[in-house]
Amino acid sequence: MIESIVYSTITGVFIIFSFIFGISIGKKLNKGEKIVKSPIKVIKEHKEQKIYDEKKAEQERIDEINEYNIDNYDGTGIGQKTFK
Repeated sequence: MIESIVYSTITGVFIIFSFIFGISIGKKLNKGEKIVKSPIKVIKEHKEQKIYDEKKAEQERIDEINEYNIDNYDGTGIGQKTFK
């Protein structure tokens, strides 16, 4: 009984999502706009953005270590963080 309610709810949500998505595409086509982004292109852009974000986070981590090492430099290597 509960499974059928869950499945019905999920199906209903997908139907509503598809309807809204179809309306937005229909409006664009009605205005003469072209739908240029393919799903493959969107996935590729998402992966590229994820890689960029990871590289940016790594660079920020390196910059923080550099600033810490510069602030805590006393002429020796004691108290310095290493890059891993």
